[in-house]
Amino acid sequence: MLKHCEGFMMNYYRHKFLLLEIVVWIFFAGSCTKIDNPIHKKHYIAYNIAEPILASVCLWKDDKRAAYTIAFDDVRASHYLISAPELAKRRFRGTFNLNTANVSDWNQWKLVARLGNELASHTVHHVKLTELSDDSIRWELQKSKQMIETMVPENGPVLSFTNPYGIGDARVKALVKQYYLSERDNWGLNDSSLTPEQLYDVKGVGIYPPFNEKKLKNRLEQALKMRAWILVYFHTVTEHPDSTDICQCPLNFFLDHLNFMETKRDSFWIATQREVAEYVIARTRAVIDLKKTAATKIEICVKNVVKANLSDLIVSVRVKIPAEWVGQSLQICDASGKEFVLNHLPKQVVLQLKPNKKYTLTGFHL
Repeated sequence: MLKHCEGFMMNYYRHKFLLLEIVVWIFFAGSCTKIDNPIHKKHYIAYNIAEPILASVCLWKDDKRAAYTIAFDDVRASHYLISAPELAKRRFRGTFNLNTANVSDWNQWKLVARLGNELASHTVHHVKLTELSDDSIRWELQKSKQMIETMVPENGPVLSFTNPYGIGDARVKALVKQYYLSERDNWGLNDSSLTPEQLYDVKGVGIYPPFNEKKLKNRLEQALKMRAWILVYFHTVTEHPDSTDICQCPLNFFLDHLNFMETKRDSFWIATQREVAEYVIARTRAVIDLKKTAATKIEICVKNVVKANLSDLIVSVRVKIPAEWVGQSLQICDASGKEFVLNHLPKQVVLQLKPNKKYTLTGFHL
């Protein structure tokens, strides 16, 4: 079964980028290619320069109504045997919180990371940090982070942390801030107005008995109404749960939840804990600088972003398109010359912009 699982995960990883997302989005992270077609000449379209062009930062990436993270605590075989493959089937990614002393085979977690999942810290020994000295807390925080980054370099920097038993205090948080972008140690939903400081009090919804599917769906609907971030976390997922172990979730409940989330992916931005934390940091105090540089060009830049030194920060910006460009094509070009084209323009588009980089928007037809 293990070999079958590994084969499935590696095969999925090789082919996952061939899948098409049924959303309109533009990603400027170095993946755009410059368009140079000598056969077709672009005819740039002038717009009414007196008419205001409006742009706003989206609350969540891709302008989704709410954010959703699925997480898995502790080091359980079901994480790589069941949970990660089931996420991959649906093109979901999750956050796997590792108490690293319990990892016996790092190769399994390399496969999990290669599917796009996040490996996060859950300390080394899954201890109550509030009962330790400052030096012992630092060791648990630093050592678990170091182990994951060393053993699974494809995971990238470990920037998310989950407090064992959900128990923390001001002393622990002050030390966590030295190593991580966010800390989960509470229960409930995360408000839409979440700030970078509040990322060290991330709330989660734990899956424990009785396994009430209706109650969980109600929490998800509540998150949509609040435009909140909901983080749902599991432990062991198994076909034959032990009723005496509250950390064992029935496989059918888990699969029903994933299938339900598939029906909600147009409303929820499904992302890892790290991705949501980075977006909250990126959108905080973000200011859109929008200029009409010519009758056919608009320059846009997202400025004044907290911790803009993080290389993979992205901000989603909704832009109202000039009436003359609607139905035509849009050329988006960054300062390095990388170019992307969006055809059949609607009245508004959502652009994914890297902070402090200038982009030029130009409407055209061939």
